[in-house]
Amino acid sequence: MGRIIILALSLIIFTLGALLLSSALVYAQAPSNLVFVTSPKYGDGWYLQGSGTFSGWRIYGSAATKPTVVGGGIMQKYLAVGAQASCLGYPLDAAWRGVHNSADVAVGHIQHFQGGDIHWNPALSQFRVFCTGP
Repeated sequence: MGRIIILALSLIIFTLGALLLSSALVYAQAPSNLVFVTSPKYGDGWYLQGSGTFSGWRIYGSAATKPTVVGGGIMQKYLAVGAQASCLGYPLDAAWRGVHNSADVAVGHIQHFQGGDIHWNPALSQFRVFCTGP
């Protein structure tokens, strides 16, 4: 009789533990706007798609890069050339103002990626992609 009670209690404890673990896993799931991606040259990564007011932005990351925002027109150009699967790979830093022309006048924005840059010149409404390396 004692063995049956111990077995029943063990089964109850095991079942409760399994229920707690499965509940914890439900809460630990990745958000629905997290997308896993890969790059032939730069490996696996991910992006988190913004929503609502931030729908024109994504946060990209990989094992080799920190989470970095890509947005607006630079994001549109990045997506048009193939995003992380292109020669650019994953972003290294957020876009910043201050691209200077030969007269040292700020003429746009630039965002650096593992394999190159995207430049935006607002005066010309032009985006240019520069890939480095092979």
